[in-house]
Amino acid sequence: LELATDEAEQIALRTRLGLLREQQLGNVELAIETYRGVLDGDPTNAQVIEALERLIHEPEQRAAVADMLQPIYERQDEWQKLVEVFEIQREEAVDQHRKVELLHRIAGLHQDRGGDAGEAFRTYARAFEVNPGDERTIGHMHRIAEALGLWVELVDVYRGQVYDIADMAVATAVHKRVAKVLLGQVGDIEGARGHYEAAYENDDTDLEVIEALEEIYKQTAQWHELVAVLQRKSELTEAAQAKKDLFFQISAVYEDMLGDQERAVESFLAVLEVDEVDPNALDALERIYMALERWEDLLEVLEKKASLQTELNAKKDIYYVIG
Repeated sequence: LELATDEAEQIALRTRLGLLREQQLGNVELAIETYRGVLDGDPTNAQVIEALERLIHEPEQRAAVADMLQPIYERQDEWQKLVEVFEIQREEAVDQHRKVELLHRIAGLHQDRGGDAGEAFRTYARAFEVNPGDERTIGHMHRIAEALGLWVELVDVYRGQVYDIADMAVATAVHKRVAKVLLGQVGDIEGARGHYEAAYENDDTDLEVIEALEEIYKQTAQWHELVAVLQRKSELTEAAQAKKDLFFQISAVYEDMLGDQERAVESFLAVLEVDEVDPNALDALERIYMALERWEDLLEVLEKKASLQTELNAKKDIYYVIG
């Protein structure tokens, strides 16, 4: 090597030296370093590339060899071989973000070069297993699911991971995502209900989840469950009118759907705690107390209504009822 003055001759000698170290001396690590030197001067050296493709299957050397082959395959536009390199790099990677990045690159090759969106979807699903909170992964899966109608497959991906996610916020977000797909694209209202309920169990302050369950419970006539989420919604609501509207909804469910006038009374009284002069709540209490023959309570309501009247005749009518 020291005597060789021609660059081509030096490359040929280094190549022979690398092969000697690899095949005759069994010093694979030193051979790889020799091959690296050859590629610095001749990036397309066929003998070295062939040797590296042979060594990539050596467990202890595959990571280093994959890194050497990556730029070669990129220059040669060997996308299928590049997939193999990325898979090895993914297996060897320790960092979660690095694994996801490599899987995204693999998926991109399957879709853009291989024209196989289904395989790209499956690869993105593998990235989701690595990091279920990665928004890019989720976005890619949804895009392909929408294009190919892979909604059931998307649900399967989510369901396969959601109950194993340790981060409660991420798990809640995934429950919400799968519920939306089940409800909007798959038409599985019961399945959606289960995932929304799981999200609600994780976070009972999420109004998006509460409102989704509200609609589902109405559609499925689950009146007790509906009352529970409306009650929780009222606890999270500060605006007086909105709070009153919720109590009126609860009272309507009790009275009209469950036939429970006593519990309806409790909801109308809750309205009065927000607005003690609400005429609709007072009228409803008057009607129910009359039906239940709760005379003392009725008298209290009538006296309250009378005190609020400004017209003499209206006040007289109420006192006439009181007797």
